[in-house]
Amino acid sequence: MSDARKPPLPKIKKQTRNTREYIIAKDSNCWVAAEVPVKIEQGAEAAIEIYDVHKFQVRKRVLLENSKVFKQMLQSSFANFKDAGQPMLKDANAGILEVVLSALHDSGSSEGLEEIDTKSLWLTISLCNQYQINPKLMKTWFIGWYKKHISSIDGCSSHSDSSSTECMAGSLLFPCYAFGHDVAFHEVTKHLVYNSRGYIHENNPTDKKYLGVPIGIIQQLNGARKRIRSRLEQTIYTPITDLISKATCPCRHRTALEYIAELHRLKLFPPLEVLAHQTALNAIIDKLDKFDYQPKHYEETCQHRKQDYDNLISKAVAKSRAYFSGLCLDCIAKTKETENPRDSKEFALCSTLKKWDPGCGLKHKESTWFFSYHARDEKR
Repeated sequence: MSDARKPPLPKIKKQTRNTREYIIAKDSNCWVAAEVPVKIEQGAEAAIEIYDVHKFQVRKRVLLENSKVFKQMLQSSFANFKDAGQPMLKDANAGILEVVLSALHDSGSSEGLEEIDTKSLWLTISLCNQYQINPKLMKTWFIGWYKKHISSIDGCSSHSDSSSTECMAGSLLFPCYAFGHDVAFHEVTKHLVYNSRGYIHENNPTDKKYLGVPIGIIQQLNGARKRIRSRLEQTIYTPITDLISKATCPCRHRTALEYIAELHRLKLFPPLEVLAHQTALNAIIDKLDKFDYQPKHYEETCQHRKQDYDNLISKAVAKSRAYFSGLCLDCIAKTKETENPRDSKEFALCSTLKKWDPGCGLKHKESTWFFSYHARDEKR
C-alpha cells in the first residue's frame, strides 16, 4: 500500500476590491451585506478570490417580520450567520437584493428600479423564495414596473423570436402570478389565449427551471383557446355539412363549393384545427371578419336561399372576441390543492346563482370563472 500522501489543497485567500453602501431606510438600525465574487487571480503563494461587497442600510424590524431566513440570521448566535452584527449573503445578486429590500421598506430608493428586465423579475422571485419572503409584498412595486412596460405586451406572442424580440407575454405570466397583480394577470392570460400560435407555454428567461406558474394554469389557458377554436369551427363548417347532408335542391353542391372557396380565399381552409398550430386565434378571427359571401345561384325552392352567411360569420366573430377576458387570480385561489373544483361550495354556489365573480377584485364572465376554477393552484 503506497505511503504517498495526497497533495495539499490549494490555498485561497479572499480580498475585497470595492465596498458600496446603499441607504434603503434612513432611520435604519441594521445592515445587510452581499458578497459578490468578481474574479480569481493567482498569487505567489495562493489563489486570490476577489469580491465586491454591497452593504444595505435597512430596518431590522422589516427583515424580522417579512423573512424567516433573515430572522434566523439576525437571531442566530453562530458566527457564520453574522459578520460584525450584519447578515452576510454569499453570491447574491446585489441589484436584485436592492430591489427586494427597497420594495419591502416601501422606500423612495425604489424609484427608477422599474427599468429592470423581465429576467430580473424572475430572479427577484427566486431570491424571495430563497429567503422565504412573500413576493406579493412587492405587489405595489410591480404595479409600477408593469405600467412602464404594458405597451409592449400586445406587440408579441408566446412564440416570438427570442433572439430578436423578448417574449413579453410569455415571460410576464409567472411574475404577474407570483406578485399577485390581478389586473396584469387577467390581461396577460387573455393575450396568450388569443395571440399564441400552437400550444401555450410560458417563457422562462432564467436557468432556474423550477420557477413557473402551476401547471393547471397552462392547461386551462390551452383549454380556453381550444374552446374558442371549437366554437368557431362549429359555426363555420355547419353550413357546409347542412348543404351536403340535408339540402335536396340541385344547386346545393355549387353553393357549398362557393362557400368553401370564400373560406379558401381567406386562407381558412383546411379546418381550423390544422391552422391553429401555426396561426394565432386573433389572426383567424380577423380573417373571418372579412368573410363576404351570399348565394347568387339558387332555385326558388332552395332551403338556403334566405340564409345570411355573412351575418352568421359576423356573429361568430363577435362572440369569439368577447368569449374570454383572461383568468382570475381570486377564483384560482378559492380552489384548494386537494379539492376537485366541482365539489367545492363556491363552485356550486356560483353555478346555482349564475354569479361568476363573488368576492373577486375583477368583474368577469362565466368563461373566466370556469377556466380559473379549474386552474387549480397545484405546485409544480
